[in-house]
Amino acid sequence: MMQMRELPRLTWSNALIPHFTWASIVLLLGLNAYILATRRVARLGRGPWPRTRTYSALAATVALWLATNSIVGAYDMTLFSMHMVQHLLIVMVGAGFVAGAAPVDLVRDATSGHLHTVVERVVHSPLGTFLDHPVVGFVAYAVMIPAFHLSSLFDVAMRSGATHAAEEVMFLVVGYFFWRPVVGVERTRHRLAPGLRIIYLLLSVPVDTFTGLALMSTTQVDQFRSFATGNRPWGPTVLEDVHQGAAIMWIFGDLIMMGAMIPAALAWVREDRQHAAAVDAALDAGATLEEPPSAWLPRQRAVFPTAPPPPKNP
Repeated sequence: MMQMRELPRLTWSNALIPHFTWASIVLLLGLNAYILATRRVARLGRGPWPRTRTYSALAATVALWLATNSIVGAYDMTLFSMHMVQHLLIVMVGAGFVAGAAPVDLVRDATSGHLHTVVERVVHSPLGTFLDHPVVGFVAYAVMIPAFHLSSLFDVAMRSGATHAAEEVMFLVVGYFFWRPVVGVERTRHRLAPGLRIIYLLLSVPVDTFTGLALMSTTQVDQFRSFATGNRPWGPTVLEDVHQGAAIMWIFGDLIMMGAMIPAALAWVREDRQHAAAVDAALDAGATLEEPPSAWLPRQRAVFPTAPPPPKNP
């Protein structure tokens, strides 16, 4: 196990403690590569890249920087409660903004020639099709959260800086695939209607609730030996710290999920109004409107407006 350096007691006076790691460089390079790719999309004549996606990439960079290089990153291997704050920033906030930045679509639109062909083959490959399905992201999230926090995997990930960094990357990747169908900005063959996005989020709420309640009720700290043997002669006991981290996961995790339902509900209302307006316009024009396939509403069966004419008498 790695030897952790002793950190001062966590107080408001050292809330701005500097903590710069390799992640700062990676995040800066990633943001610059993203901006250069958006400019290449324009040069290739594939339309201007939406600014909202660029803003989302910037927000993701800020959230991930706070998770790894602020006071959160400084104390993430000293306090379990701070470690939980880091997980929320990565998998709940940063990963959601990464999904909003549409990185896969950016790579597809910013490449050309042979490289573009390779990228499209990967996207449409059996593996790409598998990862594109919303069930995959949901199951990965539902398995990862309790598996890491309620087993010895957590202690394994905390034994060194390398394994801890690998854990952070995995949380970001799984979080991206989880939020991708909820944000719904990337091209996909399995697009969720707003109604199903709400159901998707509702089904994910028990994951954090169950994990948080299980940690709050535990009286054992065997899987948190990294914190139990850490050099921290101040603050709460390991068990108290675990209970505080569990409360953070339960309360704030559920709040974020509930908050994500608001834009999904607004999108549902907006889509319903747009569809109603299109139907009214088609009826006013005396035309019929083809019902689009929906993951929320089944396709309506065609109905003849009038019965066939009766046969003529000879």
